[in-house]
Amino acid sequence: MHQYLEMVRNEIEAAAGQEQYLASALFLKVFREIPYEDDGDHALTDKAGFEGIQNRVTNILRASTEFDPKEELLSWQIGVLRQMARDFYNIWVDYKDERFGAADIFSDGENCMALESSLEKINEDPTENYSAILEIEQTLTKLATSPTQFVDELDKFWSFKGAIMSKGDGITAFTQKRIDLEKNGTMLAAVVRGMKDVSDRCQRNARQLPGAHHLLWINAHILVESFTNAFESFLEFEYLENIELSLDHWLDSLFPQRMIANLPNPLHQSATHHSIIANLTQATQCMVQFVAHGNQAFDQRDEIIIPHIIESLERVKKISLKNINVLQRQEMQTQAFS
Repeated sequence: MHQYLEMVRNEIEAAAGQEQYLASALFLKVFREIPYEDDGDHALTDKAGFEGIQNRVTNILRASTEFDPKEELLSWQIGVLRQMARDFYNIWVDYKDERFGAADIFSDGENCMALESSLEKINEDPTENYSAILEIEQTLTKLATSPTQFVDELDKFWSFKGAIMSKGDGITAFTQKRIDLEKNGTMLAAVVRGMKDVSDRCQRNARQLPGAHHLLWINAHILVESFTNAFESFLEFEYLENIELSLDHWLDSLFPQRMIANLPNPLHQSATHHSIIANLTQATQCMVQFVAHGNQAFDQRDEIIIPHIIESLERVKKISLKNINVLQRQEMQTQAFS
C-alpha cells in the first residue's frame, strides 16, 4: 500500500511542479483516513487488494470536508520535509560516490577508495565509517517516503509548546524542561541526534588528517551539519496567527547563510533553497486569495488535482499488477527448472 500511494504521489508531484505543496494537502487528507506510510507492512499482492485501496482513496478525496487553514499549512510543511529529504539524499549520494568513492591508493600502493586511504592514515575502521555514511542515506529515504509520520507527530509537539507559551506566565526552567523533554522524544529529534553523531565523526576524522583527506571529511561534516540545521528548524517552528509570517520566520531558519560555529551553509541559496521558496510562494498566494478576497482557490485546486490523482491510481495499479504477474511467472519458471 505504501509503495502504491508513494508512486502515485511521485507522479502527481512531478506533474504539479511548483504547485506540488498544494497537492500535499490531498495526500494528508488520505493519510488521516488511511495511515498508508506503513513501511510496507500492508503489502498489496493482487487486483482485489489494489482496487480496495484505490476505491477507498477515491472516496476520501471526493468526500466534502470543511477547509482548515492549519491543516493546509501542515501539508505544506510535509511537502517541504519530503522535498528536503529527497534533495539531501541526492546531494549525499553524489558526495559519497564522487568524493568518498574516488580512486586512491593505500600506503603500499594498492588501489582503493579515498575513504579507505584516508582512514588508513589514522587507523580508523573503514567499514564502521562507511556504515555511518550509509545511515544518512537510510534516514533520508525514511524522511522522504514517510514525511507525514514525522510532521504529524511534530504538530502535536508544536501544539503542546504553543499551549504552554500562550499562558502568559513566561517560560520557566520547569516549563522549558517539559518542552525539551517532549521535543527530544520526537522521531525527528532522534534523526537530528543520529546525524550529529555522523557529523561529529566526520569532524574528528578531518582534524587528524592533512590536505585533500582533511577536505574530504571536513566538507562531509559541513554538509551533514547543513542537513541537521534544516531538520532542527522543524523542531523550533512556532505557529503565529499570521500564517504567512509564520512561514517567513521558519523559512529563514531553514537555510541560514551561516550555521553554528560560523560554518558556511552550502544549502544557502542552493537549488533546494530556491525551489522551496518558489513552491511555498505558490501555495501562500492561494492562501492570500482565500483569506483576503474570499477566492475559492482551494476548491479550484481540488477540482484540478483530484481527477489527476484518480487517473494516477488507475495507471499505477495496472503497472504494479503487470510487474507482479511478471515476477510470479519468473518464480514459477525458476521452480520448474530447479
